[in-house]
Amino acid sequence: MFRTDFGKFKYIGLFAALNITFLLASNFTAARIVTIYGVGVSVSVLYFPLTYLIADILTEVYGYAQARSVLWLSILCSITASFVVGLQLLVPPAAFFHDDAAFQ
Repeated sequence: MFRTDFGKFKYIGLFAALNITFLLASNFTAARIVTIYGVGVSVSVLYFPLTYLIADILTEVYGYAQARSVLWLSILCSITASFVVGLQLLVPPAAFFHDDAAFQ
């Protein structure tokens, strides 16, 4: 399914890692609201657009097949990370951690 050839292309691994990093950071910080020019917006608007820039670079430099592979890998990583984050909520908190309700 994933045909990303990290050895053949010089920087595709870097672009794949950056794309996954910005996607995951956006997923997990989207609920944080900040004010930009008096308007409340999600903090992820500051860095999520970089995923589009990376996707464009991947497509233009490495071609559609490589870009598609990196994007599918990013989606798989996002789903896996969401699953892991969801599972950690099932683990009981430490006895001294009294803010678990707010954390949940």
